[in-house]
Amino acid sequence: MYKELIVAEIEDDVLLGIDILQNDDGGPADILLSKGVIVLKGKNIPCIKIGMKNDVRKVTAADHFIIPPLSESVIDVFIERKELDDVSQKTDFIVEPTQHFCETYPLKMASVLVDINRNPTSKIRLLNPFPYSVDINQDSVLGQAEQIDSIKSTLKGQEHTEEEDNNFSVRRVTFSHKSEQIINNVQEEISLENKEIPEHLQKLYDTSVKNCNEEEKQVIAKLLIRFQDSFSKNDLDIGLTNLTEHPINTGDAQPVKQAPRRVPMAYAEAEKRQ
Repeated sequence: MYKELIVAEIEDDVLLGIDILQNDDGGPADILLSKGVIVLKGKNIPCIKIGMKNDVRKVTAADHFIIPPLSESVIDVFIERKELDDVSQKTDFIVEPTQHFCETYPLKMASVLVDINRNPTSKIRLLNPFPYSVDINQDSVLGQAEQIDSIKSTLKGQEHTEEEDNNFSVRRVTFSHKSEQIINNVQEEISLENKEIPEHLQKLYDTSVKNCNEEEKQVIAKLLIRFQDSFSKNDLDIGLTNLTEHPINTGDAQPVKQAPRRVPMAYAEAEKRQ
């Protein structure tokens, strides 16, 4: 549709005002938030939210706390809840400090993984590296909690058994060989997620992910990225390999001598470069 508009310098693709939504020649538009569409002139326009995710919650202090100087404290916090949290299967959240917290309090907050349905409150760690105490008032906003889809693995279930009563120094966590393998697998998964699909496999990926959900698309993308060297990039990179050997039983047959074949004109220049 074409409309003559005068708008501010906003970098959005389109800006629909009330003059278009309500006073269009084809009749007023229907805004269906439950379906995430705007029906305008009989066509469905998808509404895509840009910005903070719905899974991000506000984290507030559950009580009044005093963080002693040069110490680390574990305090209780409330994480904003929604009506469906009681029956939801995804209740694991990562709690992290907000920019406002970092600018307001001279404290350091450690990122922590919590299950919001395990207890009425959750616990976070705050470090005060300064020689004076810091007050935190009840209901103060300390951070934000973002929902995670799943936990791939747990490196260690508890701290070093000999360090359980150590409240005055850094505690150690003992890792087994299996834990180190888990760390390597997680690092590999993160590395694959941050890589893009190679150009020579993009068409194969687009064909393979038809009618697939997001999780299946990620699995296919990681597979193609991990084994990208196994796919031919062009007609000239297929050659010999020294990675494996196998015998060919020819019996008593004599070697066959053939005259060399001419290189096609289309590959003449490439043959000269080699």
